[in-house]
Amino acid sequence: MKKFNIFATTLALFLIQPVVFGNNCQKPNMNSKDDTTKKCTEVNIEIKVIEATKALIIRVTTPTNEISAKMGELYPKLMSCILDNEIEMTGPPFTRYHSWDPEGDTEFEAGVPVDTGAECEGDIEFVELPACKVVAALHTGPYESLGPVYEAIQKYIDEKGLKISGAVWEVYLTDPNAEPDPNKYQTQIYFPVE
Repeated sequence: MKKFNIFATTLALFLIQPVVFGNNCQKPNMNSKDDTTKKCTEVNIEIKVIEATKALIIRVTTPTNEISAKMGELYPKLMSCILDNEIEMTGPPFTRYHSWDPEGDTEFEAGVPVDTGAECEGDIEFVELPACKVVAALHTGPYESLGPVYEAIQKYIDEKGLKISGAVWEVYLTDPNAEPDPNKYQTQIYFPVE
């Protein structure tokens, strides 16, 4: 399995921008020289099985508008535990959303896949996430433009008569420290289904 640079990932996680679950997909303004307008793209959706994963996680409930700041607190704690215990990261960092309320609180867990467990201080837990069937899509672009991908996956699930059976995942495949252009960030999104 691919190994990940802990120091680069730690720095990158400080740079994670807030995730906004709204439709930020806009038609580009052809008369404008501003090329920052997000363009609509087709979302490629697939059903697959993801492998069981061992991970260190911290699960919290926080006001939805404070998720980014909370992530900025949680990932350094996880990385400190990993470094202190000389644990191997086995994949990129992820977030699993257990509940989502745009106007209230969101319950989520910040996590990092690892090769083994550890005794860590505070609220860090070692968990084994089971293999599961998911509806998946890969998003390329800034974190705040994830909304249309979520909408496309939900529409696909509804059309296929599937049932969501667990927390939705975001896996952050791109290290913003190594790739400064947010338009090139890649985020894998998983909706577990029965």
